[in-house]
Amino acid sequence: MSHSTFLDIAKDPTIIPGVHHHCDEWCDYCLVTHRCLAFRCTAERRRRQVLADEEPTFRSLDEAVSFTRAYTFASASASR
Repeated sequence: MSHSTFLDIAKDPTIIPGVHHHCDEWCDYCLVTHRCLAFRCTAERRRRQVLADEEPTFRSLDEAVSFTRAYTFASASASR
């Protein structure tokens, strides 16, 4: 997924800046998932990868780190 896709999501005015820093990873019960950058970027990645519900979001640590770097970059860029 490209930085520009993350940046487009991060620029959405409904996103609550930094709410993902308080995440306990219980997205199914969270009242602000639709306003969370991490949730929205993860959902977009899963949609583009066409992953089934039971499949893991990342197949390796490298994928997870790359994803985290990209959405951290987008978050920082959008807040400027």
